[in-house]
Amino acid sequence: MKVLVAAANTRPGSRAWKVAQKMMEGAKAAGHEVKLYPMDKMAVMGCQNCRVCRTENRNCILEDALSPYWTDLSECGAVIISAPNYNSQPSGTMITFMNRHYCMLDGEKQPKLDHDVKLLSVFAQGAPASHEAYRANYQWYLGCFRSKRLIDAGSIVVGGDSDLSEDGEIMKQAYQLGLGLTEA
Repeated sequence: MKVLVAAANTRPGSRAWKVAQKMMEGAKAAGHEVKLYPMDKMAVMGCQNCRVCRTENRNCILEDALSPYWTDLSECGAVIISAPNYNSQPSGTMITFMNRHYCMLDGEKQPKLDHDVKLLSVFAQGAPASHEAYRANYQWYLGCFRSKRLIDAGSIVVGGDSDLSEDGEIMKQAYQLGLGLTEA
């Protein structure tokens, strides 16, 4: 199974990136092909609201670094999203990524994907992991993907106080989530 990873981790060794890497490690151990889309390093335009994707029932017409993603998305079985929290919500890079999924609904606002895709997510915040104030923002963000047939398969919120040691609970959970990805 193909697993796509969309990650916006601007700092090497960031908490979100460490956890996403552990998910990818689990997915690879399960025999899956993992393809990384390093959103923080890609030249990606924002949605232009041209609506061609819906009126002509096609993928996004913007020609940028995200162009191959639409084909990969139609062929994959899972997507891992790794997003740091800036100003109480996923970073601007990841908001742009989310908005570009506008093209994944047809003219009747029905999902274009012909199969469910599992969705794993990692959100990192400076506040303690137990801090609930941002959870609604993460759910709002994931809602965009859910409406396109991406189905929650697990989510991890990493706090500034989280133990990210190799034998820590979060890293074990991340590995197991990646390892547990199976085709629908």
